[in-house]
Amino acid sequence: MERMMKRLRILGMMILCALVYIVIQSLWPIGCPIKYLWHIPCPGCGMTRAWRSVMHGDLKTAFYFHPLFFTVPFMAGMLIWEDLFTIRLKKRFWGVILVLYLATYGMRLINCF
Repeated sequence: MERMMKRLRILGMMILCALVYIVIQSLWPIGCPIKYLWHIPCPGCGMTRAWRSVMHGDLKTAFYFHPLFFTVPFMAGMLIWEDLFTIRLKKRFWGVILVLYLATYGMRLINCF
């Protein structure tokens, strides 16, 4: 029962963060704050547009906006059900995610400039 409550709290926090993000973007539609302030894209730039494309059934456009959009549900699942995985597996998972995002970010920066 305690594990279930912890999972529900984590899921609730994720939903709350998403709702806050949506409200902020609606009130102050600048796109990515990092790109707005420093004029360079962040590692997650394009993720919102990618998921909007997924919601419209356009996977090709979603991959164009951010090729790692499909990792978000896996990361959310790892956070929600973290107690089901060993520490070793969690470290490997987050290490792979880090390498994927850094490699993608590097390639996107090279193509951007």
